[in-house]
Amino acid sequence: MQRRCATPCHSSTSYLRLTEFFSPELMDMLRTANTLNKWDMTLNTAQYKRMYQRISAIEFSILRIGEYPIPSIINIVNIIRLAKGNVFAEWKQSDTAKLFEDHRYKNKKESSGYFF
Repeated sequence: MQRRCATPCHSSTSYLRLTEFFSPELMDMLRTANTLNKWDMTLNTAQYKRMYQRISAIEFSILRIGEYPIPSIINIVNIIRLAKGNVFAEWKQSDTAKLFEDHRYKNKKESSGYFF
């Protein structure tokens, strides 16, 4: 018989893997706000609630089909990255955010070996 949960069940493996994208700081804050129903501790209640719902949907998807929906994860990371001001500051100030910075290699035309 398959066990079903009335409340969200989260696999520790999916949680740990998702923190690679969404940062432990943001995930902890979202879970705390949801568990305690203290969304007023967030800067923008509506955006944080929506983000919690989106990340929860991804977790359920992972548990259901066993695959990470990479396009959805990328979309959420971009929403977080591009949020105005200090919205999602927990993520923006984390080590996780550094992984998503633009690290384009810039070649100087004066450098030897530049041939374009």
